[in-house]
Amino acid sequence: MTLSLAAFGVLLWLRWGTASLLMMSVNQAAGVFFAAVGLTAWRARPEEPAGVLMVVMAELVLLSNPAFGLRLDTHMPASSVAVTIGVITEWAQFGLTARLLLGIAAPDLSRAWLPNTLVKAAWGLTILGPFILLPLMTSLPECGTWCGDSPFHWNHDASLYLSVRDIYVSAWAVLASCAMGVIARRAVRATHRELLKRRLALLFAAILLGIFVVQELKAVVEHEWSGIAVSPARGPMNLLTVAAVLLAVPVAFTAALLGNQAALAGIARLIGMPERLGPHALQEALRRALRDPELRVSTDSRDLSAYCSRCDTRVGDPPVAVLLHDPSLFHEPQLLNAVTRALERHLVL
Repeated sequence: MTLSLAAFGVLLWLRWGTASLLMMSVNQAAGVFFAAVGLTAWRARPEEPAGVLMVVMAELVLLSNPAFGLRLDTHMPASSVAVTIGVITEWAQFGLTARLLLGIAAPDLSRAWLPNTLVKAAWGLTILGPFILLPLMTSLPECGTWCGDSPFHWNHDASLYLSVRDIYVSAWAVLASCAMGVIARRAVRATHRELLKRRLALLFAAILLGIFVVQELKAVVEHEWSGIAVSPARGPMNLLTVAAVLLAVPVAFTAALLGNQAALAGIARLIGMPERLGPHALQEALRRALRDPELRVSTDSRDLSAYCSRCDTRVGDPPVAVLLHDPSLFHEPQLLNAVTRALERHLVL
């Protein structure tokens, strides 16, 4: 389905395209990339929603072409329906992107009040956008792919449409700024171990939101001060920025998937090692596999009534995980499944 939509979008662009070749290529490639990464994530972790959300994002990216990347003939059958679907899916990408990025800052989103509230606000803006913008849309040559013909043809005042759109985009910029604050707060309050595991994801999310805020506010300010409806996607640097934003999300998720799979593969190699590992070698191998330089291997010393490190020195704090080697555990699959899920949870967090 994704490949069919991508190919159909290219055919439509060849006949009615208004966007540049670069933007069309990036848009179609991003849609296919989102689908591929989403399917991979879903197969790797079917219990996590990120994979399904990425596949949905792929379809939204490809279905949004008729709204801003094409100029369909008004007498074409179902052209109004195509433009309406394009506008709805264009703004739905914003809400879904907010859900994906805030999920980086708060993996357990349902228990995090502020990120969860921002996601709900993003979905509210997503629903509101088509209702207020679709009836007012009008075509402006200098607006590039920002403006298009409304299927309703109710408004012919370009300034009214642009003013309403400026207010709407400003609301998204405010929400994105709040999301940046949440991510920064997460980074500041994170423990050293959490920061080591999630610093790249937090940095990526903050940069992506920052690019969006700067790009959109720049377009709004230029319109308000000069009266020119400047599209955020015009100009070589802006085109490259938009391309980077579109492709950054699937690239980051691909990197995260590869990192998790590499960690699990490292643990599998440790389990299958035929030779006997000493305490120091085991600790270093586990640190590499779990990407945790602070990990420590300790043993329970019944003589001292305390946990001891590999150097036979007392360890003050109790352990947060226990590794047991006992053949009888194979007769308790539920316990092994619980340990496996806890380990996967540790890798995700």
